[in-house]
Amino acid sequence: MDKPLKVLILCNDFPPFNSVAARRPYSWLKYFKNYAIDPVVITKYWPDSSVSLDDLMAQVKAVQPYQTTIEETSNGTIIRVQNDLALYEELLLNHKGLVWTMIRKVVTMVWRFFAFIIPYCDKHWNLYREAERFASKNHVDVVITTGEPFILFKYGYLLKKKCNIKWVADYRDGWFLHHGTRFSKSPVVWFWRQWEKLFEKKYVSKADVITAAFPELREELQQFLNKQVHLIINGYEELIEKNDIKPGLPLTMTLGGNVTIGQKHDLFLEAIYKLKQEKRIQAGDLLVQFIGGAFDPKQKALVHPYTELLPEFLLMTPRVPIAEARQICADSDYLLLFLIPDYKHVPSKLFEYLSLQRPILVIPNDNDVVQEIITNTKTGIFCSDVMAIKQFIMAQVNHKKGGNSVPATGITPELAFKYSRQYQAGLLADIVKAL
Repeated sequence: MDKPLKVLILCNDFPPFNSVAARRPYSWLKYFKNYAIDPVVITKYWPDSSVSLDDLMAQVKAVQPYQTTIEETSNGTIIRVQNDLALYEELLLNHKGLVWTMIRKVVTMVWRFFAFIIPYCDKHWNLYREAERFASKNHVDVVITTGEPFILFKYGYLLKKKCNIKWVADYRDGWFLHHGTRFSKSPVVWFWRQWEKLFEKKYVSKADVITAAFPELREELQQFLNKQVHLIINGYEELIEKNDIKPGLPLTMTLGGNVTIGQKHDLFLEAIYKLKQEKRIQAGDLLVQFIGGAFDPKQKALVHPYTELLPEFLLMTPRVPIAEARQICADSDYLLLFLIPDYKHVPSKLFEYLSLQRPILVIPNDNDVVQEIITNTKTGIFCSDVMAIKQFIMAQVNHKKGGNSVPATGITPELAFKYSRQYQAGLLADIVKAL
């Protein structure tokens, strides 16, 4: 029997840290053993949970063991390094007020500018040091670096160059092509994109394999980098049993992820505001939940001023554990998916939604991959303007007001499996073993 491949996985986010980004490398650790791969994850030491950014940083600082820890599991090895706060994060945590805010912004810019040049300004450098140490003492066949943060691509580049290891560069989202910055008109954002593009081109040109999390990104990266890019979608953890939603009001609609710049959540909120103005809905008819919306000030800013205009309908929850977030979604009548017009992006939460077997309201129709997935799985409906959203909400409110419930979707396990993390881990395993 052939000896399993030794694969090193470098990632910033990893459980127990609660993020979508953490689930992708976790799925590789969980399933690679099924494909004759021995995974070793190098990540940071994270606290269990947090309810605000300040709280997260405080917990990170408080729980550090100040030494590298190694955990052997039935699936593979997890090495956790010290999670250092950058100077600007220390300032944010310990100093408040206008003057300190200005100082922190200057320090942040300096640190970001030199992060790819001077290790002292790179708060993730502990990951590389441990990866290099491990590779110098153990045989490693392949290293996978998953970004963001994209400075991990520098580490893959260095490990390939210094240790002669095959390197897979994994894009969960774009770097220069990131959907959260590419549409920004800010000159500061423009500068950072141009500056970091130099490093992206330098590092990724040396990758043996490049993977991307959704089809449009794969196509754009192939043009941008002039290299082949493989598709490895995020997928869902597990298919849960269909949940019978309690009949009657309120109609519950939930967003199980972040709101980002460019998404058309404003169409949805404007429709609710108009229905309120027209006195067609009242408190108790509708509940809209933004899971984790109270965690990040940027999230609250994107939803403002509707949080003040619609307090009886909107609930911005703190950050909650993954299991609790999934349960909130599973107990909802509809799950919300907001897209960016003219940008063919497949949000990670779409696959989690599929596993919950609750119907999805997509705003607007992308007329592309999301439409194809929703149509093939018969799991949702599209609305692309305020009028259509108003009509949909009223129809569902009246449906529930009549004592009815919203049925679960009818996706079959066989159809759903190809959207699972297990299936996608198998695809990546095949790519890795072919190197």
